[in-house]
Amino acid sequence: MTGYTFAANADHKEIMYKTWIKAFLIHAYLITGFLLIPSLSAETDWLLDIQYQKTMEKIVRREIAPYMEKRPKVTMTAEDNSREAFLQNTPSRSGVFISLFNGKTKKLMGCMGSISPARDNFYDELTHWANMAFLMDPRTSRKDRQEISSENIKIVISVILEKEKISSPEVDPIRYGLAVRYRGKEALVLPGEARTSAYAYKMVREKLALPADVPLYAMTFYRLSAIRFGSGKYLMQS
Repeated sequence: MTGYTFAANADHKEIMYKTWIKAFLIHAYLITGFLLIPSLSAETDWLLDIQYQKTMEKIVRREIAPYMEKRPKVTMTAEDNSREAFLQNTPSRSGVFISLFNGKTKKLMGCMGSISPARDNFYDELTHWANMAFLMDPRTSRKDRQEISSENIKIVISVILEKEKISSPEVDPIRYGLAVRYRGKEALVLPGEARTSAYAYKMVREKLALPADVPLYAMTFYRLSAIRFGSGKYLMQS
């Protein structure tokens, strides 16, 4: 009987501990606006691990470094290599966006990605969209891409967790992204890219090149939940 009581008390303490952790994360989420507790599961928990996040940023930086004139070597530790192997063997279940900023000018150099998974594994998602963001975005010329040094590039990785259909373009733009579909075309703004809901909607309309007279009922709206991290996160609203 004593052993049973001890086990019950231990289980109760574990439940209380998990409840406290979840409450803390919810509180932090409400204060900061960052999605700290997405749809947590064994498949996505690792996305919240800071060390995994740092390794993913290293992978992106290493991927784009060869295209620059000044390209310091990106050093991968044994732990980084282990995490990289994990990413290579983790099936892609989430869309990924890579945003690259010029750390000196604070301007967005490039942003590419997909709401839905586009590659076989998470490593391929990172490297594919890193290349696309650096090489294919017209906001940065080939000359500027070559001349910038790797350490001056700030990176944001956004992992899309949920795309939820909503009735209007009203969203909290810090916590959520906004996607709009119209006549088979879709454009989006990632969480943190706009300061207000109205500006997020304006940005999406401009991306779709929508005429001013297109009514709301003709469009379909989606709210995007995402985890975002990286050295350029503070530049998302600059």
